[in-house]
Amino acid sequence: MINKGRKHVCQPPRPPAQLATVKSENMTESYQPVVDAQRIGSDAIMAICVRCHQIYSDLYHERSTQDNGRAINQSDSYHGTILPSSHMLEAADAELASLLLCIHIASQPSSAEMREQYYMQRLYIQSQRIFACLQSIRKFSIETIQCGLLLAVYQIGAGLLSDAYVTLSTTTGLARAGQLLTCHKNTHDGDRSHEARVVWWAIFLLGRRILALASLPNHLPLLMEQPRDFEDLPDIHILRPSPEYEGDNQPYEYFKEELQAAYLTGKTLYYMSPLHESSESELEKLNGEIITRLGDMFAKAPGSWRPFCSAIAILLVTAVELQFTRLTNTAQDKEASSSCLQAISTHIKITIDIARNYLEDEDTNFATDIVPITGVISDYHTLVAIFRQRELGHEIATDDSEGLIVLKRSLNKKSNLWDLAGRFDIWALAGSFRKTNMEF
Repeated sequence: MINKGRKHVCQPPRPPAQLATVKSENMTESYQPVVDAQRIGSDAIMAICVRCHQIYSDLYHERSTQDNGRAINQSDSYHGTILPSSHMLEAADAELASLLLCIHIASQPSSAEMREQYYMQRLYIQSQRIFACLQSIRKFSIETIQCGLLLAVYQIGAGLLSDAYVTLSTTTGLARAGQLLTCHKNTHDGDRSHEARVVWWAIFLLGRRILALASLPNHLPLLMEQPRDFEDLPDIHILRPSPEYEGDNQPYEYFKEELQAAYLTGKTLYYMSPLHESSESELEKLNGEIITRLGDMFAKAPGSWRPFCSAIAILLVTAVELQFTRLTNTAQDKEASSSCLQAISTHIKITIDIARNYLEDEDTNFATDIVPITGVISDYHTLVAIFRQRELGHEIATDDSEGLIVLKRSLNKKSNLWDLAGRFDIWALAGSFRKTNMEF
């Protein structure tokens, strides 16, 4: 991400005076200050983007003229300013900052406004040019890949799904060709490794978001397929052996399991979407795949919740949502409905047991570099599932009451590692259900 402490080499030019000053005679009743302010701001950002684009173009031409073994020309004249090449490489922070700001502003309007307002089109086109320039001179850097992700996010929000698919495909190719998946093996920089993992997850989730929004999802190949080889996946410092198997040299394939769990989740969401009319047999088969995967992970780590905590959390949430979908489809079948409710209760108890083990774990170093985001989401979904059962007429048992307290404590502990966990608060959730007659 952007290093705010570093001084940028290229200072953003000030917007022209005619853009910064609004003449009094233009202050009519039809004047819309918000729109004009947005236009003024976008023109100022355009000036920044154009300048950064030119700087990168100069750097690209400078590199292309060097001979084998000859040092790169150490200076480049740009608008009367001497910018050494080494410093121009450091200008990536300013470049990235301008793109981030450009995408942030451009993503505010709707797609209709982008088509109707010329200045928004200019911002969009210039952002594409900057991304293309970054591919030329910093092809495999995390900053370039992050810019591609931001551009794809904007395109998805603006309804430009075909453009988003192309941009994300390019970004995925950069991540693969640049060996982003294995970069952690050659570096001890934990922050960069964490960024690599976040980027990889962003590619995975955005790809499935595009497929969910596309009118013909079956005609688009997955941008990130189910992993085939463990060596293709990053562990990002989270391949940890269980205490029972510390003597073995075979670390648990943590991230592989996590990614496969997410793949099953994406598949489940697709089957549950309105775009796909799933039969009960398809849902039953998918449920069997989830249960099998859960069983495999529990079998590899008997008595220990740690090795696959995130992957297990992902699958438990998916399994519960799938059962609620089946419950809706089989509302008239009492036997099938009872089976679904029983399966939901089983998954809830497993999640509560994992949360209880998490609370009893005294090894505070375990979670220092692993923020349990999936665990937080799993806890929250479990709370929702308990109350959804209550609304369906399923009485909350004593065990569920104790489980609510366990989940509350688990969220409190996790909130120390992830501030967003504080938003998933059982007190606020419980207060929204007037039918719940429980004393905490």
